[in-house]
Amino acid sequence: MAEPRAVPGKPGWWASSTESVSDAHHPGVGAAPTRADAAGVTQSDHVGTGLPTGREALGVVFVLYGAVSGSWAARIPWVQSALGLDPGTLGLALLAPAVGAVCTMPLVGRLVARVGSRAVVRGCVPLLAGSLALPAVMPALPPLVGALALYGAAGGALDVAANAHGVEVERRVGRPVMSGLHGMWSIGGLLGAGLAGAVAARGIGAPVHLASVAVATGLIGTAAVLRLAHPGDGAGPVPAMGLRRPSRRVLLLGLLGFCALFTEGAAADWSAVYLRSVVGTSEGMAATAFAAFSLAMAGGRLVGDRVIAALGPVRVVRTAGCLGAAGLAVALLVPSTATGLVGFALLGLGMACVVPLAFAAAGSGDATGSADTTGGRAIASVATISYLGWLLAPTSIGGLAQATSVTTALGLAVVATALIPVLGGVLRQPR
Repeated sequence: MAEPRAVPGKPGWWASSTESVSDAHHPGVGAAPTRADAAGVTQSDHVGTGLPTGREALGVVFVLYGAVSGSWAARIPWVQSALGLDPGTLGLALLAPAVGAVCTMPLVGRLVARVGSRAVVRGCVPLLAGSLALPAVMPALPPLVGALALYGAAGGALDVAANAHGVEVERRVGRPVMSGLHGMWSIGGLLGAGLAGAVAARGIGAPVHLASVAVATGLIGTAAVLRLAHPGDGAGPVPAMGLRRPSRRVLLLGLLGFCALFTEGAAADWSAVYLRSVVGTSEGMAATAFAAFSLAMAGGRLVGDRVIAALGPVRVVRTAGCLGAAGLAVALLVPSTATGLVGFALLGLGMACVVPLAFAAAGSGDATGSADTTGGRAIASVATISYLGWLLAPTSIGGLAQATSVTTALGLAVVATALIPVLGGVLRQPR
């Protein structure tokens, strides 16, 4: 069945490839200023429906979210050393952010449906910034767990609200933008981790570093969210609704996201372990496995919107899933440094667009099946199910690796990735 494509300017979450992305977002130099320009909204914000989208501002929010995540991840060793945590205890503590996020997401979905995504994003940005500074100043394990749970809750809330707002931007633009937004998150993560490494090399402690990032994130983020689309422009609240069981399509989208985030979690926690313990590389070389995965994912997301517009989401996800599963399978079956790095890079490229497309499809009216025109509840349901994959990946692979081997355990990620092409049909927009 041919995949339908939305017409620019009409509702839909992907568009025809006949419209140039660069032309739509980079107006000609020397154009006369409009009333919208005088009001502080650029011409590039008026595309698709003719309403201001705030796409660039939302991109800044995604970059900041990624930078916060990368900054924290890079300073985990400092926190471990400061509190004298053994690996097992640290692993349990690091479950707190995921638990906080999973518990918060459904509640935030209801809040987005009630007050609109823009209002929730505006509240979550300073909350996430403030929560970043807390873990590094906690004096013992119990308060650290509490601080990490708060950090995860703030991140999960922003995740749902920002993606719901991204769906609204996509409707206004009339073509795919979610992959690019998630690409901004990936870039932010790389920048945050890189800056954290440079700061740590200079001997600056995590409390000063993370507090500085928190202040910068709060200031820049507050300025950015002021340029998001206003509720009065069509991104506003909808009437409050009672509890609703997720539709079958939302559940399948959640399962699609679960498989993708299970694989991402496996790569994040076990790619370096595989190269070090199975292939026998140095620690420095082993660390490049996840770097290869992350860079390929970021690159895939940055070009993903154009590919999705040209080929359609179903074809992209099915091809990407096959590519990722094949890459990881070869890396496991032919253990070497070269196949390991290439395999994890192909896995990152294959996973690049899966979660953005699942969230975008969840936010469409056809997926929500209700008056929740913001898609907040459906996105929250999909995000909650998806992040369970990230939560379960480290422990399930670790337990199986203990009983068998790291190679066999990582086969779970191959299976999860191979299921993505099977589930890809759920992205087809119902007629």
